[in-house]
Amino acid sequence: MFQFEELKIKQEGTWFSRKIKNKEFQKSVLFIIIGAALGAVYYVLAHKNLKTFNGDLLMKNIAVGAFFGFFITNSPCARGKC
Repeated sequence: MFQFEELKIKQEGTWFSRKIKNKEFQKSVLFIIIGAALGAVYYVLAHKNLKTFNGDLLMKNIAVGAFFGFFITNSPCARGKC
């Protein structure tokens, strides 16, 4: 006679909760935030006269910084596939 053990299956959670716990995702988000902050700092340092504050240019610098942060963590070389 065969004896079978009961399967121990546990709920893994939703797609969102699994994604948040992923180390690569956390690293990407961290680098995106750092890149965006550096883009904002660059805007402030490059335009010392903040009387002519340009929100569009600030947002472009933040977007470029965030893209660089994303690219650094998700490029093929960062994944070890060079």
